[in-house]
Amino acid sequence: MPSMAPRPLTWGDLPRVHELLSRRWAVDDPRAQMHIGDFYWALRVMPHGDPLSDTRVWARANGSLAAFAWLDPPELGDVIVDPEAEPSMLDEALDWLESAAREQGRGSIGVVVVDGDQPRAEALVRRGYACSDGGNTRLWQVIETAPDAAMVPAGYALGHVSTLLDMKRRGFVEADAFPVDGRVVTGDAWRALTQRLPNYRPELDLVAVAPDGTGASACTCWYDAATRCGEFEAVGTAQAHRRKGVGRAVISEGLRRLHELGATTAVVFTQNANAAAIALYQSCGFEIVGEDRAWTKRLT
Repeated sequence: MPSMAPRPLTWGDLPRVHELLSRRWAVDDPRAQMHIGDFYWALRVMPHGDPLSDTRVWARANGSLAAFAWLDPPELGDVIVDPEAEPSMLDEALDWLESAAREQGRGSIGVVVVDGDQPRAEALVRRGYACSDGGNTRLWQVIETAPDAAMVPAGYALGHVSTLLDMKRRGFVEADAFPVDGRVVTGDAWRALTQRLPNYRPELDLVAVAPDGTGASACTCWYDAATRCGEFEAVGTAQAHRRKGVGRAVISEGLRRLHELGATTAVVFTQNANAAAIALYQSCGFEIVGEDRAWTKRLT
């Protein structure tokens, strides 16, 4: 069994989590469980205290992380294990995840499995998990050559977040694009969070402004220099501005800017049932490379 004791994540651990995810991605690319962008995006709904109480890290003596686990409201969670960690590390992290979920009164817990990850699936089956219908489609693109410049629809302006007004526009897009998500972050909250994220790049936080000055579409890109892979998380277009090409414009600009930073690949995820989003990403050059499924367990 691992000798390290788990402890809550602190803001100072973010670079270590980033390194862990990079190591995992380098081994499993392009079917790794989580890009660094997923982690940074998830922080928007985690408790913003210090430490972050719904998380645990298992740190080695040299400071590197062997595993990271967190509870994601309302019913999911997840575990990331270093590819060089002891096999028992996954079970230890899942022990904590299930115990924490029970303490919160949850009736079930779910974690993600990338299709083809047979060892993780077998470990979950032994613990009583079963594959559910819910999941995400994973899309992938090679961007070794410079993408074409974005074609911005007439009357719209495209740029990156540089002011609080831009962040409020971005917040408006998120609220309008995902009205049932329940996790929308205001412009003020997003600015406060991004100031604490070591890998946030404002030039990759894009927003398209409508002719009336409101936010029309937005996407946040995250770049991992270690793997040279960028992720789009999240992408959204306000309902009044859909089917006008503005969503495609922000994605195209994101690809161009990622390429300028040195990215050779890009990834994006969307819900399996979101046919419109899948079609949009495919029109921007992404190809489907697999699915991620939620595996759930009833807690008694």
